[in-house]
Amino acid sequence: MIISIQDCRNSQLEYLSELKVLKDGKMFKTLNPKFENQQTLKNLEVGTYSLVYKSLFKIETTQIVKITEYKSYKIQLCTNFIDYEKEIYKPIINQLTENNSYKVEMSSQGCFHSEKDSFTITRNTKDDYYIKWGEKSKKLNEKDIESIGHFEIELNHMNSFGCTTVDTYTVVYNGNSILISDGSCDWNGFMYLRIEIFGK
Repeated sequence: MIISIQDCRNSQLEYLSELKVLKDGKMFKTLNPKFENQQTLKNLEVGTYSLVYKSLFKIETTQIVKITEYKSYKIQLCTNFIDYEKEIYKPIINQLTENNSYKVEMSSQGCFHSEKDSFTITRNTKDDYYIKWGEKSKKLNEKDIESIGHFEIELNHMNSFGCTTVDTYTVVYNGNSILISDGSCDWNGFMYLRIEIFGK
């Protein structure tokens, strides 16, 4: 079994501090692939293997691999994986009432840069959602609304530190402000959302 560890948003190879391998529900092996983003498990017997690791959202994630015959299995582990359906947090965009809006501001500070950005989501009627991002504006379709909801769920898991660059997010809704800091250097949620919504 060849296991590739990557951020599946951009196919960039990533690292994990620990990867647990269970066979038929019992501990089989623990890998520490901190500096190796490709792992190989040889001579595996037939059975059900569970690959257990923590995603960049600090959520324990399990990928099941069924070995049914003796051949080469290529497995892709996504460090950015999150099961949105299992999340308890309900995104603001899914709670937004008609003629209401909310804003997300981002401030990024690092050794060699400083930048600010923001977007505002407005729900005009039952089915009309709009986003204003800098000089750009767009009516949101169902996929856009889903992408923004996923962004909010991911943001709710951040509050991480350890990198020289820190992205600080402020979510303003109904007169209340929520402050979240991302010091992971891995998520870059604002950038990926802008690509999802506007294509760049």
